[in-house]
Amino acid sequence: MKTYKTFILFVTIMKESEMIMPDITPIPNDSADDIERLKKTIDNKQAAMEAMKYAEGDELTAIKEKNERREQALKNFGKY
Repeated sequence: MKTYKTFILFVTIMKESEMIMPDITPIPNDSADDIERLKKTIDNKQAAMEAMKYAEGDELTAIKEKNERREQALKNFGKY
């Protein structure tokens, strides 16, 4: 016995006058958050360096790629 699933797509058509963007106020950057993120990135990078000793194959490649991105983030820290 075959079971068929039906997917229904609901589309709402709105007039251009109804398409109002909500009033969203951006949250200012908190430098304390930056320090915590920086510490977390450094800790994660160090933990990954330890994990690389026991990893091989695809897992090792993934760890190396993540650490490259972490290194780039550390270099760019404070530029914006």
